[in-house]
Amino acid sequence: MKSDAIKHSMYYGLILGATFILNFFLSQASGILWKIVQMFVVFSIPFLVFYITKNCRDEVNEGVMGYGAAFMYGVQLFFYASMVSSAFKYLYFKFIDPKFLKEMSAQMMSLMEQMSFPVTDEVADAMKQLFTPIGMSMQYMWLNVTIGVFVSLIVAIFVRKGKSVF
Repeated sequence: MKSDAIKHSMYYGLILGATFILNFFLSQASGILWKIVQMFVVFSIPFLVFYITKNCRDEVNEGVMGYGAAFMYGVQLFFYASMVSSAFKYLYFKFIDPKFLKEMSAQMMSLMEQMSFPVTDEVADAMKQLFTPIGMSMQYMWLNVTIGVFVSLIVAIFVRKGKSVF
């Protein structure tokens, strides 16, 4: 892949990362209107990725991009967006709202007890390790990249374009 395409994916990864951050804040809001807006944001992400990948094909790759290149570009795009989003979430969990993860952990423990799941000391220790700012940030990062692989598999089908014979 051209170095210009990598720069392109870094730049637009910043924009997609901002979309992930917006989605995170909307997921924390309560109210039906905010949930509708969040669903709109979630469902607009594949279209945004399509537009960005198509832009790279047309502007950087001179209108030509194979399936593999389009797929790899999409994965890179999601990787950079996930890095931006995870860095923000780490700062959020660590400094902006440090109580957030403790409350989330307590809710999970309560839910597990309600479901009659045996909560042993090992489970409690695993939950404490899991609900750290760096742990949650990394989970969000790899979740976004994994989703990005599946989205890129589909988007690459529509973006690919070979060289014209004429």
